[in-house]
Amino acid sequence: MALALLCTIAVVLLGILLGVRNDAMIASRLGGHAHHSLANPLSIFARWDGKDYLSIAHNGYKTLLDAGFFPLYPLLIRLLHYVIGSYLISALLISWFSLAGAIYFYIKIIKHLGLANTKTNLVLAIAPFVLFPTAVFAIVTYTEGLFAMLALAGIYFAFKKRYLLTGVFLMLATLTHVTGALLIVLDVLLLLEGKVSLRKIAVTAVMGASGILMFMGYLFVRYHNALEFLKSQTHIHGWLKANYHTLISNTSYLNVFFVVLLLAAAVYYWNKRRSFAIYSLLFLLIPIVGAQWGGFNRYVFIAFPIPIMLYEIFKDKQAYVFVVMLTAIFWAYTLLQYAAGYISS
Repeated sequence: MALALLCTIAVVLLGILLGVRNDAMIASRLGGHAHHSLANPLSIFARWDGKDYLSIAHNGYKTLLDAGFFPLYPLLIRLLHYVIGSYLISALLISWFSLAGAIYFYIKIIKHLGLANTKTNLVLAIAPFVLFPTAVFAIVTYTEGLFAMLALAGIYFAFKKRYLLTGVFLMLATLTHVTGALLIVLDVLLLLEGKVSLRKIAVTAVMGASGILMFMGYLFVRYHNALEFLKSQTHIHGWLKANYHTLISNTSYLNVFFVVLLLAAAVYYWNKRRSFAIYSLLFLLIPIVGAQWGGFNRYVFIAFPIPIMLYEIFKDKQAYVFVVMLTAIFWAYTLLQYAAGYISS
């Protein structure tokens, strides 16, 4: 855990250092996407959706826009706010400690897979994960840090065949993020690979699905529509009603980069660990089903087979330094763009 905490502290301090000097580097475009506490230098971490999570923590679910945000993160912010007295600081602390937890379980997965047996190797192994281009969103007021910790915890316990713990973390993950649905598939496949009984696997799947079902139940009571979160994404963000011409015309180099990495991970793991390959391919459903790229770059952060693949392929080669430096550059670029209000995912 000490290594996970040290890595988190280093990343957070680097993020603050770059972010607070952001105005000197990039002309800000904040508009209505900035948190109102502009006097607080840490408000650089509360842009775009991050501002909305703070609003829900403070005011609850009020508008159609709010329904598109899953509840566990704002609920935890609200609870911690009663102790700390600041929604912004509460959200950041949850994200930062969650990132430490995510790194901790990532390390345990790496060890379980037998990929690193020394501290030096562990540092090298976690570098592509911690400095993944969109890992930036794990240190801001987004759900990515919390979701990564819950997802990786569930995956680790699935490797250990502890199906009830897998189900608990899976349930919490599906209460945190819409892509928790992809984790249900992954954890079921991992348990199948571990030859866990079908009855136990079914229990895990039901527990995992219960998270999103609970949210849907709340939405039915609050908005009289259990699928209000889909309605929110459709009406406000254009999900499910965009067309593929728009998808293609709005494709960025980073979108293409991540698609290539997902396809590479699918090919790499197809005969080594089929569950990883299928899980990587499932992320391609996000732009295919939604017919747009909104959130895709950010969601791929939890496609953990990618950084593991990069480590496995390049760990004994000089090119590994270049790989880590490249991801770190993209990480810094994403942070500066987000802090200035230019990108949201």
